[in-house]
Amino acid sequence: MDAKQLRDELAGTRKKLEEEKAAILARSAPLHGKRAKLLEKIQPLEAELRKINAEIKSIEQPAIVEVGNQIAAIARAQGATTLKARG
Repeated sequence: MDAKQLRDELAGTRKKLEEEKAAILARSAPLHGKRAKLLEKIQPLEAELRKINAEIKSIEQPAIVEVGNQIAAIARAQGATTLKARG
């Protein structure tokens, strides 16, 4: 096979593959449209969810950690008191 025949064969193979690719994309195109519509609905909800999560975190984080520390300190003190009472 000479260089021209090889180029022609490769060009033919490439054309078939490009047609196959186009057919695959045509089959999936409706699903891409459905996905885009769902994303339009979901994205505003995700933004609202992020905002609410940030608000929850701003309320809980500093206070929950401090309360947890206080509870742990009381538990340690109660454990020490219980041990003294038994000892």
